[in-house]
Order: sequence, then C-alpha cells, then structure tokens
Amino acid sequence: MKGARPRPEASSGRIVAGSLSLATTGILPVFLVGALAVQMSREFGYGSRGIGVTIAGFYLVSTVCSLALGRLADRIGWRWALRAGGWGSVLALMTIGIFSRSLASVVFLVGAAGFANALLQPSVNLFLIRESAPDIRGLVFGLKQAAIPLSTLVGGLSVPAIALTVGWRWVFFLAAAFGIVAIALLPEAPSRGQPLDSRHRARPGSRSRSSLGSLVVVAMFGQIGASALASFVVVSAVVVGMQEGHAGYLLAGASVAGIASRVALGRLVDRGLRLDLFPIAMLMLVGSFGLALIAVQSIWAAVVGTVLSFVTGWGWPGLFNLLVATWFEDAPASATGATQIGVYLGNGVGPLLFGFVAAVSISAAWLVSAAFLFLASVFSFGAHLRPRKEPG
Repeated sequence: MKGARPRPEASSGRIVAGSLSLATTGILPVFLVGALAVQMSREFGYGSRGIGVTIAGFYLVSTVCSLALGRLADRIGWRWALRAGGWGSVLALMTIGIFSRSLASVVFLVGAAGFANALLQPSVNLFLIRESAPDIRGLVFGLKQAAIPLSTLVGGLSVPAIALTVGWRWVFFLAAAFGIVAIALLPEAPSRGQPLDSRHRARPGSRSRSSLGSLVVVAMFGQIGASALASFVVVSAVVVGMQEGHAGYLLAGASVAGIASRVALGRLVDRGLRLDLFPIAMLMLVGSFGLALIAVQSIWAAVVGTVLSFVTGWGWPGLFNLLVATWFEDAPASATGATQIGVYLGNGVGPLLFGFVAAVSISAAWLVSAAFLFLASVFSFGAHLRPRKEPG
C-alpha cells in the first residue's frame, strides 16, 4: 500500500503574492477613506476632522483586538487565521461601498474593518516567518510591508481612474474583488516550516519583555509621525493649488517609491545589512525632515517632501516587523500583535491629531507629524545604544 503523499511546500512566488495581497486587503479600507476623502466628504459633508475620526476608529478597533488575535493566530495557525481575516476584510469593503450613507455609518463600517485587519497583519507575519526560505526572508518581509504604500498607490490611482468617473463606491467594490483573489492565492496547507539562520537572529539578550516594550514605543511614535502621509497628502496638495487628479498621481508615485524602498531595504538584510534598530532610526530621522518640507506649503515642496517621506519616514516597517518576528521567533504572531498595538495607536492618534491641527493650520499639522517621527528616531537610537543583559 502506498504511503500518503507529503504536503507540497509553498513556492516563494505564492508566499509573496498571498502575503502581500492579503496584507493590502486588510489595510485598504482605511487608506481608501484617506485617498477618497475629497469625494466622500463632499457627499457626506464632513471635513478634515471627520476624516481623522474615521481613521482613528479603524485603528482603535485594531489596537484593542491586536494582541488577542495575534495569540489566536499562533494557536490556530496561519492557514485558518489568514482566511478568516481575508474574508472579514472583503465583507467590510463591500459593506462600506453599499451601506455608507453618513459620516456616522462610515465611521462604524470602517471601524468594523479594523477587526479583520487586526487578525490579518500578525497572521501574515506568522505565515512569512514559518514558510519563507531564510535567504529571502528580508525580501518577503519588505514586500509584505509594501502593502501599505501599495494601498496608497491603489487609492491614489483610484481618484482619477474611478472616483472621478463612475463614483467612489466602485473603488470599494473593486477592492473587495481584489481581496477574493488574494485569498485564492494562499497555499492550501503549511509546509514543515523554515528555520531561522544567523543572518536573521538577534543578538544575545535582545529577546525580553523590556525589548518588546521599547519596540511598542518606537512603533507608536513612528506611526504618529508617518500616518498622515497616506491620509492627508491628497488634501494637502489640493490646498496648495494642485489639481485633484494630479494630487492622486502624486500619492501614487510616492507610493511606488515607498514600495521600492521597503523591498530594497529587506533585500539588503538578506545581503548582510545588520538587522537592528540603528538603520530604522536613521530612516525615521531623514523622514522627519521630509515631513517638515511638506509644511512649506508649495507644490514643489509637496512633491519633494512627500516622496522623501515615503522612501525614508515610511520605509522602516519592513525591517521593524522582521526584527520583531526574529527576536521573538517562538511566537511571532503574538509579538508582532503586541507591537502592532503601538502601530495602531500611532495610526489612530496621528490622523486624529493631524485633522484637528489642520483645521487651524495645515502647515502646523505637518510640523507636528515631523516632530513625532523625530522623537521616534531618538527613541530608536536610545534603544539601540542601551546595554542588553545576557540571558541567564
């Protein structure tokens, strides 16, 4: 009698395609709200504060659920966790397109999408650390973190291509269809898993609760600074005189630059770049100057500052998530679920704070964002330089 056939291991291409697509699907609802802010606010009659409240609601739900859902993903495995989160995001996108009738309904439906996202993000990290080959782990984490600039790319292109032609609701319907395709790209079953190698292991003594707490703080301040990029770049560019369609193209072009940056940085880790907080701190520092440049409030400053901020100030998350997943490789979904609390708090507080400050002065709002990203770089340098105890 013939023995049972072994389960086939997932190909690198399918790992990349499935993880990138599902991570994008999870975050799309909130970034589409930012990219389509002009059209949606025109229909429902809300301004920058309404945008900030909507985005904050998404991240508030994600924050509350992230740690528990990360632990759940570690228990049930990536196969079930990714499918559950993927279908949840698809349903959320469909309901936003169908049932949004007021600011209150938009806030509620986008907030509900945050639950599915809170399950998807740590589940994708678990999937990558378990299934990707060691020699491409930095690359695949960089590609996975390209989900956010990919979401802003989709959002930016959707303004002139769809929102200004057939209406903003169709953008959400097409995003839901994208999510269905993303679920279909997932491998059917897990392989035996891939070990970590020396290139991706942390220094002795790094893996501790105090280290995890420091990473949560870094993530929070970094995201408070960078989160306004996707949500307010289009609105800010229109304010300084750029046409709506051109502002959408600016967001799309900067998103492409951000994608390239995250992928390139991940590949550098595979080629020998030290996986530590120092390069993350440098990226945040340069990015803070890019955000300050946008505050100049001219078209040229909007273009240069936006691209620089996407490349550096928003180029660090791939390295950051790989760092967390490898420092805490025994429970990567739980660890990244914990640091995602900082990410979600930053993503919730950032747009909300930006929206309220921008109601008074949009230049001041960009300077506040720059200050928070600068603080994140300071905390990163401090955590990098702090002596670590050897494990006893």
